[in-house]
Amino acid sequence: MKSIRSDFVTGIESMRGIAVIAVILYHFDTNLVPSGFLGVDLFFIISGFVITKSLYKIKAKNISEYLLYFYSARFKRIFPALIVAVFFTLILLVLTDQINTISLRTGAASLLGLSNLYLIKVQDDYFGVDQGFNVFNHTWSLGVEEQFYILLPVLLFLLKENRRALIYTSLFLLAVSFILYVSLSEHIVFQYYSPITRLWQLMMGSVAYQLYKNNNTLINPKWTILFFILVIVCFFIDRDYIAITVPTLSIVSVLLIWGVCSKEHSIISNKYLIYIGGISYSLYLYHLPIIRLLNFPGYWSIIQFALLFLLAIASGKLIEKPFRYGKLSKLTKQRILQFFSVISVISSSLIIGISYADNSYKDPFSRPGHDKLKPSRWDDIGSAKSILYSKSKKSLFFIGDSHSDSLIPMMTMLHEKDGFQVQSILTNGLFTTVLDEKSHGMLSVRGKAIVEYVMKNGKIGDVLVITNQLMQYFGKTYNQPDANIILDKKLLTKEDALSVYSSDLEFITQKLSKKGISIIIVAPFPDFPNHPIACYSPVLKTLKISTKYNNCVISRLEQDERRGNIVSVLKKISEKHSNFYIIDTINIVSKNNYISSYKDNTPLYYDDDHPNFIFNQYIYPLFINKLNSI
Repeated sequence: MKSIRSDFVTGIESMRGIAVIAVILYHFDTNLVPSGFLGVDLFFIISGFVITKSLYKIKAKNISEYLLYFYSARFKRIFPALIVAVFFTLILLVLTDQINTISLRTGAASLLGLSNLYLIKVQDDYFGVDQGFNVFNHTWSLGVEEQFYILLPVLLFLLKENRRALIYTSLFLLAVSFILYVSLSEHIVFQYYSPITRLWQLMMGSVAYQLYKNNNTLINPKWTILFFILVIVCFFIDRDYIAITVPTLSIVSVLLIWGVCSKEHSIISNKYLIYIGGISYSLYLYHLPIIRLLNFPGYWSIIQFALLFLLAIASGKLIEKPFRYGKLSKLTKQRILQFFSVISVISSSLIIGISYADNSYKDPFSRPGHDKLKPSRWDDIGSAKSILYSKSKKSLFFIGDSHSDSLIPMMTMLHEKDGFQVQSILTNGLFTTVLDEKSHGMLSVRGKAIVEYVMKNGKIGDVLVITNQLMQYFGKTYNQPDANIILDKKLLTKEDALSVYSSDLEFITQKLSKKGISIIIVAPFPDFPNHPIACYSPVLKTLKISTKYNNCVISRLEQDERRGNIVSVLKKISEKHSNFYIIDTINIVSKNNYISSYKDNTPLYYDDDHPNFIFNQYIYPLFINKLNSI
């Protein structure tokens, strides 16, 4: 068998360096490396290879001794740095006043190797902007790897003497996992966080080592540079091509690993990449908290990277190395397992306890909570959690898409402060009784069902509140694709679609007027080309240092022009019908002929066009004043 030379180690370290750089740059600015998140996929391939190599080296008489040796080594490698990083991050969260329940519980789950499973429960989109400010979000990959450690040691211990059975079993598990990964593409959170759907990449690394060990797999060094380039290229391909880039990167990564194992003085063994790879674990642990919590806008961002590297270097020298190679590495395997198991359980229990004790802090980029009010679907109107019941003479029916959903904090305030009965109904598309739209199906059916429900259950004095992303249908948004409007199987222009929509609104207004029910329509929320998280600096906010949010500011004139046709139509309807009212939030975000997604150094949106809970507090007075005037 061909021996694995020291250059293998340097080559692998270089690959780790590439992977962590890609991930860091992606989280710093997704535009820099559009698919930089694939660095995690590269980590999985490398881990499968390296862990399998380490398992082959273990000499043990029985499985208990075998597992004890392996797990003690893994605990020394993972948990000392992880525990310190979690508590360091908690301190930053407290100092910057950014504590929130999801972050706390994710951090606690990471100490138990379960953060990926927790994120499956609380997130609805792997790439969703609402996960961007969870400073422990990146620990999901550690959870996947730690769950992989449950399977692989047992598999290798039982089958490593039977080379063919081990290969076939590994390939079978790889194939099943990959099939699940592909088939669950519509369930993106489960697909990306689940150990079941991620197993195939770790097994690819494992199979790669098995083949290398048994067959002396060699790669011509001339090809190694090509594989290196292909890996880099995958990071820069648009995320829309992920179905191609993920398997491509995975295959090329295996070939690249074989390449660095096949040649002394590997082509990619650059001393700087090797060094970065050596501290890649600590870089990975600290990069998201530093990027999110210590964001310094503009050229001052160099401070972030300086702090990140200083922390990673310190973590490597003071924490990682002493436990792996220093005096602390001499601890007995039983002591290591006992110590870190107890510390992890106690720490996670403490953090979870704190999360229950104080829920007053909220992530400004989180979506509205549905603990008190959960919108019902249009075909399940009146479900138990969709109504906040009250003896009030006036009921409010909130109808619309995700923009209506984003007003739940304000709906809750109207109920708790003013005693209104509130009901929320989610349409998942434009609220209309006549139009249809390709991607959402029969919109008219949904609208008619809702109107009939309101007519049946509403009474004199009640109010129907409509909130939709109208810009997507009748104007132009920054980040949303245009929605095609269809009527009688004919594709309408935006102008014609708006005209039909206007007539439909008038029809609904007249119909509700006969029963004494008013309509409030929320004018399109101002939208922005950039996510406000790009401008957010908790540390500067805490220090009360103001900053310019140039990337989160546009001209008032530009916004008025983009939404002007819609607002004009709504005003014409309000002039014709006494029971039709408009609420426009643009003045909240306007100042000196500009509009901003920030107010008083605080973000007002959780993404480019959805109000967060802070914006809801500004919107509330507009609603209560309007309701009192009706």
